[in-house]
Amino acid sequence: MAMIKSGGTKSTYSKKESATTTHAVKEKVGMELKKQKQRKKQGKKAMSRRRTFEWLKELHANHLDDDDDEEEALLS
Repeated sequence: MAMIKSGGTKSTYSKKESATTTHAVKEKVGMELKKQKQRKKQGKKAMSRRRTFEWLKELHANHLDDDDDEEEALLS
């Protein structure tokens, strides 16, 4: 009977250890997914900022061209 109890205790310990390990693995995977989503979000923000910058630069260039055309029309 003593062997059964020690065997039962050992398997309970084993189950607790595997549950802790499983939880740790799930937590690590969750953290990696969270970091991955954060990096993706930062990348999207950076791309959006870049597009906005390019759009403003183009808008400014077009505005300068329009001003030159208006000045030429006024001088003519």
